[in-house]
Amino acid sequence: MSKVKLIAILAAFMMAFTGCAGLGTRNSSIIDKIYNDEESYKNQGGTFNMESSVQKVDSDLNRYEAEMEFGGIATIWEVDTDKDMSVSMSGSINVENGKAKLVVVDNDGNTSVMMEKDGTSGSGEEGFGAGFSLSPGKTRLRLVATDKTKISLSISADGGEWKKIG
Repeated sequence: MSKVKLIAILAAFMMAFTGCAGLGTRNSSIIDKIYNDEESYKNQGGTFNMESSVQKVDSDLNRYEAEMEFGGIATIWEVDTDKDMSVSMSGSINVENGKAKLVVVDNDGNTSVMMEKDGTSGSGEEGFGAGFSLSPGKTRLRLVATDKTKISLSISADGGEWKKIG
């Protein structure tokens, strides 16, 4: 193998590994910015990093349960209705480190934070319950978290459909 080819191959490997390390740092920064960016909650898609995840959707109980290391934003529940309706949700969340919140996004793009938990202020499971009225159209519940947040979560609803992340 010629010296030129060897140098080119080594240079390619160095750029690839350096680029990956830089992208990870950049991506982490983007994920953390999403947490406070209300406009990003309204987007249809998700932007997230998920290191580990165990998720379960129980259709009979209309329940979503998860334990994960997560950062970013993703839809975990949605309902598409053609008439006015009311929905009740209840559950619990535990955040060991980082920050996490559950955000409701209605068909008009209005957002409201249903629950927010900061793992740095002490761990422990926190329960919540909420009821809200829905107008015709699609309403989503989005999980939003800072990068590498460890989350345990269990939520039930009396309508809509739960979705696994990923």
